Amino acid sequence: MPKTQCARLRCQTDATFIFRAESLPDGVPVCNVHRSELEAGAPWAVEQEDGRDVLLLGHDADLAWPRMLRAYSAQGGKDTEIEKGKLERTVQLGLTYGRLGVPGSVDLELNLSLNMAREMALGLLRVVDSAPPMPE
Repeated sequence: MPKTQCARLRCQTDATFIFRAESLPDGVPVCNVHRSELEAGAPWAVEQEDGRDVLLLGHDADLAWPRMLRAYSAQGGKDTEIEKGKLERTVQLGLTYGRLGVPGSVDLELNLSLNMAREMALGLLRVVDSAPPMPE
């Protein structure tokens, strides 16, 4: 009987365990090394490649998940020096984002001119208003 190879991307080792999760009830075969990483809480994702499940683990999985906004803040009416000696009234937008399903996040702070902030807000409203409804 042929041995099953670990489903981890780029791993050539024989599998010794079937890793299962709520979102992966049939499971994927993994070797002892990758089983340990999964049990330690490493981020993971499964993609289909040539009709088989491929396990993305660690950094590979981090790249597979979309970046999602986790929190934001906005402060308006701040005078910001945008060029040496030139002040402009700005909106300060703080964003906290991370990859879906992956712990950790990144903070980003943007200063937008009032015109840019207005255009951005109106643009987001247009996108939201034109988005198709979620299927039932």
